Amino acid sequence: GTAIFNGKYVYSTTTEEGYPIFEHVDNKHLLIKQNEEELRWELIQKKQVFYYADSDKEFPPSSGWSKTKLGDLPNPGVRLDSIKQQEAADDFFVDDPYKFSPFLILKYKFERVKNEPMGFDLQIISLHQKFVAVKSIKPDSQAENFGILPGDILVSANEVDLSKLKSVEAVSSAIQKLVKSLKDGADSTVSIVMAREKKTFKVLLCQRAGTKMVNAKYSIEGMENDALKFSNNDNKNLKILRIYVNEEEDESIWALREININGASDALGSKKKKKHHRKTMGDDSDDEEDDDDDEDDDDEEDDENHRDYYIVLASAKDEVPPECAWEAVDPHGLWPAAGLQYYDVKVVPPSKPRILRTQPNPNAVQIRFECDEAGRRPKVCPHMEVWYEIEMRHYKYNLEKGKTSKKPHDTKIWKTQESPFVANRLVNGDDYEFVVRTCNHIASTNSEASERVTPLQLPPKPKIIDITGKPGELYIHFHCANAKDREIQAKFEIIVDPPIDEEHQDYAIKEHRLLIDNDNKPVRLRNLINGTKYQIIVASVNSVGVTYSEPESAYPSKEPPTPALKKVEAGNREIIVHFDCAGYDKPDIRAWFEIELEPPPPSIEQAGILVRADGSLLRRSISGDDEKSDDVGALARQKSKMRVKLARKSRWRRQTMSQKLMTPGANFGAGGHVGGVMSPMGASGKAGLVTAMGISSVPNIASKPKIGLTPTDAVVEEEKAAQDNMAQLAEIESDDFVPYFRRSTRHHGTPIKISPVVNGISYAVRVKAATLSGSKLTQWSEQVTPHGPPPIPKVNKLTPLESSVRIEFVCNDYATEEYKATFDVESFPQTVTMKTIEASPYVFPKLNNGRAYKFHVRGVNKEGKSKWSEVSAPVTPLKIPPQPIDLRCVPFDREITVFWVCEELKTPEYSGWYEVESDPPTFTMVVTRSQARFRRLTNGKKYTFKVTAVNQVGKSESEQSEASVPDDDIAKEQYTRGKKSIAVQLKDKLLQIRKEQKKAAAHNKLDKLKATQQKHRQKDKKTNKELYNKTIAKQQKKQKAVEKAKKKEEKQRVEKKKQMDEQRQRVMQNKRRMSILAKDRITNLNHKVAATRGGGGNNMNTASAMMGRKKKAPKISANGKQS
Repeated sequence: GTAIFNGKYVYSTTTEEGYPIFEHVDNKHLLIKQNEEELRWELIQKKQVFYYADSDKEFPPSSGWSKTKLGDLPNPGVRLDSIKQQEAADDFFVDDPYKFSPFLILKYKFERVKNEPMGFDLQIISLHQKFVAVKSIKPDSQAENFGILPGDILVSANEVDLSKLKSVEAVSSAIQKLVKSLKDGADSTVSIVMAREKKTFKVLLCQRAGTKMVNAKYSIEGMENDALKFSNNDNKNLKILRIYVNEEEDESIWALREININGASDALGSKKKKKHHRKTMGDDSDDEEDDDDDEDDDDEEDDENHRDYYIVLASAKDEVPPECAWEAVDPHGLWPAAGLQYYDVKVVPPSKPRILRTQPNPNAVQIRFECDEAGRRPKVCPHMEVWYEIEMRHYKYNLEKGKTSKKPHDTKIWKTQESPFVANRLVNGDDYEFVVRTCNHIASTNSEASERVTPLQLPPKPKIIDITGKPGELYIHFHCANAKDREIQAKFEIIVDPPIDEEHQDYAIKEHRLLIDNDNKPVRLRNLINGTKYQIIVASVNSVGVTYSEPESAYPSKEPPTPALKKVEAGNREIIVHFDCAGYDKPDIRAWFEIELEPPPPSIEQAGILVRADGSLLRRSISGDDEKSDDVGALARQKSKMRVKLARKSRWRRQTMSQKLMTPGANFGAGGHVGGVMSPMGASGKAGLVTAMGISSVPNIASKPKIGLTPTDAVVEEEKAAQDNMAQLAEIESDDFVPYFRRSTRHHGTPIKISPVVNGISYAVRVKAATLSGSKLTQWSEQVTPHGPPPIPKVNKLTPLESSVRIEFVCNDYATEEYKATFDVESFPQTVTMKTIEASPYVFPKLNNGRAYKFHVRGVNKEGKSKWSEVSAPVTPLKIPPQPIDLRCVPFDREITVFWVCEELKTPEYSGWYEVESDPPTFTMVVTRSQARFRRLTNGKKYTFKVTAVNQVGKSESEQSEASVPDDDIAKEQYTRGKKSIAVQLKDKLLQIRKEQKKAAAHNKLDKLKATQQKHRQKDKKTNKELYNKTIAKQQKKQKAVEKAKKKEEKQRVEKKKQMDEQRQRVMQNKRRMSILAKDRITNLNHKVAATRGGGGNNMNTASAMMGRKKKAPKISANGKQS
């Protein structure tokens, strides 16, 4: 139907499994190809499939094709008339009268063979294959008497097969062994069967027939019913052929027949097209009937597509039709009947073919040959069928001996019509030899045997794993897995652009490409220009094809100057390094810079997981003392669960290149770069590549055993080294492998920004100036500690829940516990801002179902706050749908309507749907109303149904309904009334449920209000009691304070009185010692005082008054105060 696919297709190449791919002769984008995954043949245009046929056979089927949505009807048919497969039969020399043979079978009985020689010598001849034949005849021998001729082929001797023996020695030995086994005497006879090529063939002359058009010459065209078929030389539609054979009755019927009468073939084709179109447009259920009708019609059309003029009855053993006894067939054959006359025509061998080229392919070989078409059939047989036979001789490779066998292991013959021919399903790595034979029905001619050819797999893709160098030189390290396997046998070519000096290289050069035999050592490029950038490609090549590596670029240069650090600044998760390096950008140097950190920078999975081990950080001593620098500590880091899990699962897969270089037995190096920054041990990582010859390549990765180890330790070391080597090879062969020399991040100037680093960790930095020829390092800098607010988070996923939303976000927060971020989340429309969220995911609560919300997130730590993230897409929290109940079914003719009771799911708070399923299963119906109608059911069969209410949050399943049976006896009016009645009942029930739910909600609200009021009363009572208790406590506290003050004053008074009494007692003790002079002085003093005051009253200031007067006790008032 898609007309562009009509036409001729020829072989172009082969798939990996050995299937041929056919290409349209006029449009290279149209292909017939085997889909090896789906096991089907496909008609393809630019990778789009238009038609397909399910088949895994070697060639596409002739029928059974189906169209895709891109193809149009009618479906195509494929005729395989250019490549046909036919193996030579084992009974090639059997004189079968039902199959024409180019050989005459002759049987000879040699007598007295023990006493009298047979009388012939042997030789090897080549026909369609090698045979042992007669070389010469001895005079007066039995062979001469029998008429044996040179060239007669030995087929068998006393039923011992000699045709498969390929050497004169083998046949002679077999005959001698047979002769020795015979008894002595006259009975010692040997029956030998020989095959002799026919020198003539038959040509018929039909004459004297009443139907004049059949009178003409007839020559051999082909075979029909295991007998020769003759064709009219002037009209190829007229045939003489055998139309019936019965071997048991020993009878056959020959006919003189005209085929393709009245252009019936065109009418037949149009009929078939119409029927095929009608069948494809019809129902599937009628396909089988249509197929049967088509077969019957085809038989009738075949019968009508020919016309018989004359027939004759003959023996089944006759190879050719009889000359007479023909009878006319009414109404077309006219009397008199035809008579045949035979002529013997000398056999002329057909033209000799010539093999032009044998091109190996994966599991296949393409043979191109040529042959003179005019000489392929005899001139007297213009309609004779001709074909080519391709003979394959397989020379198997012996793995034990390591060489290919000299004799063919097996042979095979294919039949084809034209060149080129593809021999498929061959063994990669084995040698094959081919002979092309042009054949017709009377003779054949062989070509010369081709040179041996070896089918191979396409070479694998090589990988450049590293490039190192010296001034004016580059070393290319590459690896190509299994390249030297027997099935591949690849060699290598190095392509360099711009061209290099070819005279001074160490390798042979062809077409400006370096020819390399193996990948076990690096390839040295010499006499290069320093500073010139060279693009390098490695190609793996064999006789089948070429596979190229990814191009890599590098330039040789001199060693770089030593850089000098100027300043190192700490930022927010970054460090900025300032330095000087004079002359690094000279044309013959062109150095780049790499940064090393101590401790190493984090990986992406360590974001936000670093903590201090004991709250202290050991700092590096930057005094320049080697002993102190050896004692430098680093920050203890806690690994994430993912790192631990992956490390347990596969240790080597989680190794970065710097970790791999630090492990024993690792011989590859790339500077130990991790995450864009060099680790301090990466400086010595290159040493793994240096050997006594300069650089080692991938296959030489086995580490040498260490001296002084015990045998057990040596075995352990070897096993460990082998495991490391296997891990390295596995890494190299992975699809995401990056060459070692490109792993470190290259910087080309100052300043350099290093990011990310971990906030809160102190880092020391040094700069390395590097080229492929060497590197120079600065001293370690003083330690700096980055710090700052967290980065902006990003909302990844929102999942609606009931009255809430699950929020998943990410934030690459490289920080210690001190600077670890917490997060704030806000919603739009705004509700309550959720703060101090420690990690993702977080469930945002207390939202309204059916309302759309958006969210954004920000990080917060001791340094500040990040910006808010971008606002997320809207998400709507929903209620979990209620359970459908009370399922009822209304049956009808081949259909059932199901009703149920449930809340409307189209409301915003649900936003759901119903899914209705039947048992036995028919189909699942999705509806939004509370009813569903199932059609195309089987009357009389019981059905039950189940309804599931579904939305994004969850689902609820109903119970199974009662069984319902559709029936054609149910009237439509009854069905309609039943549906309306049930719909009204269920609606009333839904309203009643809603009313009860509303009443229950009001009751619950009232109960909640009462509970709230009771709670408030209890709270008020508790509050009043607390206030009363506080007042009483305050008064008691005040009374206690007054009593405490009184006790304190009384205590002070008693103490003072005690002191006064003690002083008075001391004074009274001193009175006895007073002199009279002192008394007189006192008396005089009293008198003076009295005189000064005028002598009235007691003077309280006199010494006597002070000594003799007693102090009165203080009075206490009613309120407790002293007066």
